[in-house]
Amino acid sequence: MAIQFTLDAQEREVGGKGAARRLRAEGWTPAIIYGKRESSISIFFNTNEFLKLVHSESYENILFKVKLKGQKGKDLPSVVIKEMQFDPTKGKLLHVDLFEVSMDKTIEVHVPVEAVNESIGVKDEGGLLDHVAREILIECLPDNLPERIEIDVTNLKLGDAIHIRDIVFPPGVKPIESPDKVILTIIHKLKVKEELGAKVPEEEQVPEVLTQKSSESAEGE
Repeated sequence: MAIQFTLDAQEREVGGKGAARRLRAEGWTPAIIYGKRESSISIFFNTNEFLKLVHSESYENILFKVKLKGQKGKDLPSVVIKEMQFDPTKGKLLHVDLFEVSMDKTIEVHVPVEAVNESIGVKDEGGLLDHVAREILIECLPDNLPERIEIDVTNLKLGDAIHIRDIVFPPGVKPIESPDKVILTIIHKLKVKEELGAKVPEEEQVPEVLTQKSSESAEGE
């Protein structure tokens, strides 16, 4: 079942770069809801409260009910996050794109893959579990949106692989990628060392720098 939260928000009447900067300075995040209605809805919400909700989850598989201030008794929009935009230097949340969904229509979403248990290939044969793909693109109704796809790797031996066709998906969930796509495999540690050594000489290896996705367009909201 989908992870569901209520998102308390207010509608925005004033747009532009200056208004968006003032909202962020006061602890709010500007956002936009689009998809189902004829026109999009510009909103803002408390940044810290929002980040608490998405901190420990894959944000694409969270279903939000947006509770707009002053609109009691009206239907609450059901939305999923399409994109979160961050400042490239400070890492602060700049803007969120939300997509409104119909509860009776399917959506396409990437969900994370999680390996469960320890495989024979790792435990007894000296192999390594290689996550070839961390997510799978699926189609389902919003209520059937899974938190993650769990794959039991207990019986995987050295050289074995799990393809999409091998996975048993929850009821109502359909993968829409190639059934031949490899998700997990057990590889030999020696092979990994040889490949790393061939690609990057030891004296030239440098730490990998991770950066968050950013968007200059968010400054214009």
